[in-house]
Amino acid sequence: MPSKKKISPVSSRARLPNSPFPSKHHCNSFRFLISGVVLTHSNLHHQVSSLCKAWEITSKDVILHTLPLHHMHGIMNALLCPLYVGAKLVY
Repeated sequence: MPSKKKISPVSSRARLPNSPFPSKHHCNSFRFLISGVVLTHSNLHHQVSSLCKAWEITSKDVILHTLPLHHMHGIMNALLCPLYVGAKLVY
C-alpha cells in the first residue's frame, strides 16, 4: 500500500514575493490590506478640483449625500467636493 503524503493547506508556491504575509491563504484573510489603489494628497486634490470645476460647484450649493462612504463616488464626489468649495452637505 502506498504511503499517504501529508498535504499542507498552503503550498510553498502560493507565497508572494516581498509580502508581509506568509502565504496566499493568509493574504485572502487580509485582502483589504493589500488590494486597492494608494492615492496621494496631490491625486485627491487634483481630482476634487477638476470635478468641482466641471460641475461648477460653489459655496452656495447644497449637496444631498446619498452615496455609500465605502465607495469612491461617495467619498470623492459627494463628500470631498462640497467640503473643498465650502458647500453645505446634507447627509
